[in-house]
Amino acid sequence: MLAAACAVVAERGADATRFSDVTAATGVGVSTLQYYFGSREEMLIAVFRHAAEADFAEVAALLGGEDDPWRRLVLIASHLTGAVGGDASWRIWVESWRWALRDAELRGEVLADYSRWRELLAGEIEHGVRENVFVIDAPPLDVARQVLALIDGLALPVVLGDPAVDHAGAAGLLANALGRLTGHRNTSSPAGRPSDGMKVQLRPALDDDMEAVGRIWAAGWRDGHLGHVPAELVAARTAETFLTRASTRAPDTTVAVAGGVVAGFVMVVADEVEQVYVDGAFRGGGVARALLDAAEQRVRAGGHPIAWLAVVPGNARARRFYERQGWSDAGPFEYETTNGILVPCHRYTKALQL
Repeated sequence: MLAAACAVVAERGADATRFSDVTAATGVGVSTLQYYFGSREEMLIAVFRHAAEADFAEVAALLGGEDDPWRRLVLIASHLTGAVGGDASWRIWVESWRWALRDAELRGEVLADYSRWRELLAGEIEHGVRENVFVIDAPPLDVARQVLALIDGLALPVVLGDPAVDHAGAAGLLANALGRLTGHRNTSSPAGRPSDGMKVQLRPALDDDMEAVGRIWAAGWRDGHLGHVPAELVAARTAETFLTRASTRAPDTTVAVAGGVVAGFVMVVADEVEQVYVDGAFRGGGVARALLDAAEQRVRAGGHPIAWLAVVPGNARARRFYERQGWSDAGPFEYETTNGILVPCHRYTKALQL
């Protein structure tokens, strides 16, 4: 229920969120909410705390199978910035800051969260120094403070919709600045992003790839769907569920690999291009276009004259991308998810030459 309430607060803002709004999203009666929380203010504080703990848990899940210090640092920073993940979490963060200014208890908890993120970042930076990946001229905790300042400075324009700093642009700025702050020994190729001389290879996915696929899927799904799909679906789509779903999908999946790292993937089932996601650190380098081309070839090889895919109406960036690649909006429809939830979408199609 709190996960669904988070989505409501992210969309409406704390001041405009009432018990009735949460009831509409969850089906839990107003009287039950009043009994459980006592007041609207206490419900909102519970939402803020749930969102904060969910962020820590999601980052822990994303880091679970990653050993490289640079990749781990980029995963944490990208999630916090909203450059890879969606900006719903940041919207809730902004709301919690506003409330913390006038609530001393919440203020202490928000500052404690900052300390946790700072210590996590400092630990990753220290690990990178030990592994000879980072070269820093200040204590790791001080570098972590600089990283948090960088994150705050990039996230706010993204959340506010600054046309000069979109998600992809923020991801590139983030990786570049992180490389400089940490003295990353491969800063010419931020976050593993392919430099001009690094080729991107497309190949069928292996079982060993699917953990990385699950992490990219989780982050990319949040980026494109938070605020645009039913709250019950947001609550169901935890980071762990993407890892579980990915583990069985290797036969449907083509991956893009750059420098030995999975940079993105596409999943195709019959004539449907079901999933297309690129690691935020590799966006803007043509990986998505190459994956979509591979998907079209796979649909064509299956003997299907038309390929199709589903996009939520609010994912304007994805819609623009597909249209640039020659796909056409065939109109709205309801897409049924694996757990039976109906999601309003647009069907995009492309005729293929057999």
